[in-house]
Amino acid sequence: MTSRPSWRLNLLGAPLLHRPDGPSIHPEKNLLALLTYVALEGPTTRSRLAGLLWPETLESAARNNLVHLLRRMVRAHGGELISSSDIVRLHDTVQVDVHEFMETAGSSLDAAISMPNLLEGVEFDGRPELADWLLAWRERLAATYTDALERLAGHHEAAGDYPLALTVTQRLVDAVPVSEEGYRRLIRLHYLSGDRGAALAAFERCRVVLWREFRAEPTPETLEVAREVERGGKIATIGRRRTRLPLSVLRPPTLVGREREWAVMEDAWARGRGIILSGEPGVGKTRLALDFLDAHGGGMRFEGRPGDTGLPYATHARTFRQVIEAYPDLELKPWVRDELSRLLPELNGDPAPLESQEQKLRFWNAKVEMIGSAVRRGLSAMVFDDLQFMDEASIEAGGFVFANLGWGSLDAAYRTIHIFRKGELKETQARMLDTLLGAGLVTLVEVAPLDGGNVERLVEQLDLPGSATLASEMGRVTGGNPLLILEAARGLHEAYAQGEEMPMSLPMPATANAVISSRFARLSATALQVARAAAVLESDFDLELVSEMLRAPLLDVAAAWQELEEAQVMAGERFTHDLIQEAVVASIPASLRKLLSRSAARALAQQDVAPARVARFWQAGGNFKEAAPLLEQAANAALARLRPIESVAFYEQAADMYEASGEVETAFETLIRAAESPWRSEHVEALGPILDRLDRLARTSTQQARLQARRAAHALGVGRPDDAQRAATRGLALLSNLPSDVVQAALYRELLLAQALLGRREEMENTIEQLTHRRGATEMELALDDAAIGGAWLRLNQFALAEAPIRRAITRFDHLGDAYRTVWTMHGLAYALDYGRGDLGGALSLRLDLHRRLEQAYAPTLHRANLTELGFTCMRLRQYDDALKWLMQARAYEVQSGENASSTHRTMAELYWTMGAYGACEVAAQQALSHPDSRDRGASWAWLHVGRLRAMRGDQKGAGEAYAHLSEALVEFDEPNVRVLLLLAQAELQTPEAAHDLTVQALEIARSEGTAELQTGALAASAQTLLTLGRIEEAQIRSREAAMRMPHLAPFDDPARPWLVLYRVLLACGNPETQSVLRQATDWLDDTVRRVPVEFQQVFLDEHVTNGQLRRLASASTPN
Repeated sequence: MTSRPSWRLNLLGAPLLHRPDGPSIHPEKNLLALLTYVALEGPTTRSRLAGLLWPETLESAARNNLVHLLRRMVRAHGGELISSSDIVRLHDTVQVDVHEFMETAGSSLDAAISMPNLLEGVEFDGRPELADWLLAWRERLAATYTDALERLAGHHEAAGDYPLALTVTQRLVDAVPVSEEGYRRLIRLHYLSGDRGAALAAFERCRVVLWREFRAEPTPETLEVAREVERGGKIATIGRRRTRLPLSVLRPPTLVGREREWAVMEDAWARGRGIILSGEPGVGKTRLALDFLDAHGGGMRFEGRPGDTGLPYATHARTFRQVIEAYPDLELKPWVRDELSRLLPELNGDPAPLESQEQKLRFWNAKVEMIGSAVRRGLSAMVFDDLQFMDEASIEAGGFVFANLGWGSLDAAYRTIHIFRKGELKETQARMLDTLLGAGLVTLVEVAPLDGGNVERLVEQLDLPGSATLASEMGRVTGGNPLLILEAARGLHEAYAQGEEMPMSLPMPATANAVISSRFARLSATALQVARAAAVLESDFDLELVSEMLRAPLLDVAAAWQELEEAQVMAGERFTHDLIQEAVVASIPASLRKLLSRSAARALAQQDVAPARVARFWQAGGNFKEAAPLLEQAANAALARLRPIESVAFYEQAADMYEASGEVETAFETLIRAAESPWRSEHVEALGPILDRLDRLARTSTQQARLQARRAAHALGVGRPDDAQRAATRGLALLSNLPSDVVQAALYRELLLAQALLGRREEMENTIEQLTHRRGATEMELALDDAAIGGAWLRLNQFALAEAPIRRAITRFDHLGDAYRTVWTMHGLAYALDYGRGDLGGALSLRLDLHRRLEQAYAPTLHRANLTELGFTCMRLRQYDDALKWLMQARAYEVQSGENASSTHRTMAELYWTMGAYGACEVAAQQALSHPDSRDRGASWAWLHVGRLRAMRGDQKGAGEAYAHLSEALVEFDEPNVRVLLLLAQAELQTPEAAHDLTVQALEIARSEGTAELQTGALAASAQTLLTLGRIEEAQIRSREAAMRMPHLAPFDDPARPWLVLYRVLLACGNPETQSVLRQATDWLDDTVRRVPVEFQQVFLDEHVTNGQLRRLASASTPN
């Protein structure tokens, strides 16, 4: 029985479809694409095919196009090509030449195999995914072809058929011009065939190609073959064979040259300090840490990986998964399991959306619970490797976890070692390290390259001949880097481990780059393709993901993976070292890297991964249109996690992608969202470049008006209210004939705040009228209006008018889930409670709540401001110990975040003055003045302390100059409380009559606009001037009024002064109550000193001008 003639689909070369009856057909492009895809990928859904063939068309229309294409095909060719229902497939009888090629190339030794050229002359322009799929299949077929040629050449060489082996090898070199393995075989075969000149010419071509493409010299193995050819020596017939390396090369038995580092680590370990190892890549930091860990009972190693940066909690997801795998029976409370499901979906928890600070704190506390449980189960030592790759969110959460587990304490139940590449920490990480070092919580150990003697000790362990002479050459090429020394040793062993003896003089590569690159020359084409795919993915890859990315059979990828592990390129699901991964990436041609990046994006899009990670690959692949919306998703997610700076970075990247795609309008909308987000109070100086970009993108009057609103906000942020008012006015003028309530309201809000800062109350009230009477505002718009109105009244010190709109704004923001604006508005409410009502307890409680929320966020400006205000509030409550702790935290946070420390130094000067630490006060005041913050209206207030200190030393002229500086600053930004303090300080330099006038003026301001404590201080100062003038009766009234307010309303800058003034007045009157006053004062001092930091207690009692006088008076009046 004869078989029925079948269809044949030729895809290699010019595509043709052969009918069973003989005639050939050139399929039209859509039909060719469909037939090729289902022929190579197998049965495919209609939805998938429609999306590939018509990517820019709505799905319903694309599916309709597919129906018509299939009908035309059936009409033209009958139903014997394709069977289609929901799944489209080729009939089994259709023969495909690609299938035949793969089968032949995979097993046959047929010399007739030819280079596959899939769909020659065909490109799928305008269909990016289909075009990438075609390129990927061409790469796959090329790798199969070269692997087949290598196998075929090896077969003929082993059989002694050098002419045929040469022919095949020449085809291999033509197909892969950068294959050093191919050139080496070509050199060898020419020489074995008796043509020494051709062999040397082949070596020269190899050298030129490698230098042109990679700026690398040939590997030691190739150099040695060339030398033997030149000498006319013996060359063995060898092919690629996996070499079993000596264990000494895989892991040298002895750690050498680290005695100094080990001793420092032992000392830190004994003290309970964290250990930080820093050094160049490959210098041996990880080996040192793990050996040290083993010597202390072992532990676990966690790591950051390339690609973690910018993906929140990417590092922590891997870390916590490792802990679960190490302690599978770890008991986790249900709520902990729910929270950790955010990182580990396999825990099958049901976490609520992460929408508030409380939820974020709960999430981080779940991490504390889990790590704490593991520590109690025996996880007593941990190594955290490659900090430079870790994402910011994991770093911050990690700090929270360990801070809550007693990190850095001698009695902590665990120890840690952190490792990073020298010079590669992020700016925030570097500041954090400086802070930790300053606090004595960690010890930094610099791990240097090996010196000559230790290079020789290491080389002695590597089973290489002539190690004494080889060591100096290895040290020169590798710079004493242990990883590069081991790489060189591996290359030498692989070159000479085929059975023959190694020569006593071994060739070394000329550069360190060649040391690592030589590893890839011995890989098969398929293994190199897999390594490149994994290197592009950077981190968190596995066999299945690489297989999907390459669209290669899983078993083929598994075989290549095994080859990579044997070659010490891979270790499990990671590269053996970051330098290996970086070298692989560097070896990928730019066009291929783009293709692999796009393939990675498509593969990752099918998984539950962060949008930013997928976007990164679309961007690297040049597909900006796909990257942009994913970056917007990442920006929104970051803002929801209270990470505004990360959010804006994502918005900027998204705008870049839209603009590169020609979508200028969308680029503007995306970038303006960055500028309009509440982040503008954080690192406000970075807003300037964004505004410049927006100016270039803005086309319409409405866009220009929105830009003016942002320019006004920026001007306010950097302390230029005049510029802000002008920008807002220009924006409103642009909208005069284009009503846009939302943009207009934004401009009015900025105008309102500018008017408040300029002290233009009447204009401000008109603007409030405009805001409060508009209609149709959304709940968010109303919240923004309330926040602006409350903020404006705060800036005029109209606290009673500010409180109601601020409270409404907090309620609205909280209801809308806007955590970031909620905490900023809470900051304003705390200010109103503090300075308006004098409710210091309420303000402190609110600020403590705010602090708990901010610890889980990254809002450095607000965090620093709140820490400083906590210090100032505690000082006013005379909790000096707590005040100093909060201010020290603010200083540490400023170092970590890069925030300007001016206002914190100024507040510390105030605290030191109040405690009598005048030397420290002077230092802090000078620090505040040396680096003023343009956003800080109180940047010049430290001149008050400078003047006071000069006056104490008798430098009245210098004091007057300092007070003049402050007085000039108060003309622009008047602050009643500071004005009162300045008047009282100036009174100390005047004649009694002038001093009295100044104290009366100060008392009037304090009563009408100042705080209750300042009224007490002004009363006491007025009493003192009246006493000096001899107006004893008036002085007694004023001094008693001041004393009646004690101690609860004591002046915060000099709390005991009212008692001293009353004592002097009563003494002048001859009133016997003087002893009672001294007892009250000294009892207060004895009670208060317990709340003064220990190191300042004696200073507070004896060196403080007022306190010291009171104690000496009390001592003199006490009978012996």
